[in-house]
Amino acid sequence: MLDASFRKGYSPKMLFSTATAYALQALAALPENGSYTLAKDSVTFIADLVEPDSRVLVPADGAKMKAMMVLSGTAADALSGIASAAQVAISLREVSPGTAWWNGAIPGTFTAPGEAFYPVTSYDGSLNWSASTPTFQDGYTYSVRVRATDNAAPGGNVETSISSMTFIYDATPPAVGIVTPVNNRYYGENATQAAYYLT
Repeated sequence: MLDASFRKGYSPKMLFSTATAYALQALAALPENGSYTLAKDSVTFIADLVEPDSRVLVPADGAKMKAMMVLSGTAADALSGIASAAQVAISLREVSPGTAWWNGAIPGTFTAPGEAFYPVTSYDGSLNWSASTPTFQDGYTYSVRVRATDNAAPGGNVETSISSMTFIYDATPPAVGIVTPVNNRYYGENATQAAYYLT
């Protein structure tokens, strides 16, 4: 019979089915006064092998935004759940004319050489998240990606099918002008140009 020192930390390799509850029981024979005393312990756990799912909803993919203070979307996990904003993270990148990544600060800069994910500002614990935005540049196209991690132990299931969308930041109003009639010019009924006739 194996003693307790051998059994300590033993982890059998098993294949689990997600969303299935399992009961695990451990038995050990402990030497005591020349004889053995049986010790046992048991735990119940649920296998969670499924990634959470997150999405960017605002702005919509392909949107043209003249002002934007907040990004928002959804993040959910059907089994172990998502506990806090620290488990939902976004990355931002300039698509054109720049190509740099956001450095994670507010108002921040797009000076990072590679992608990094930063926690969103708030999460309601069940579905909806929001994140403050850095400073965007007029006329630039940006890409937003969101990634969630659930509560499965240890470390959580990290989302690999990452949702992304792009938008254009357009803060310049359109230009408008009147070609004819010319400002401050007099026009009468005998104007020689048809476009200037008053009758």
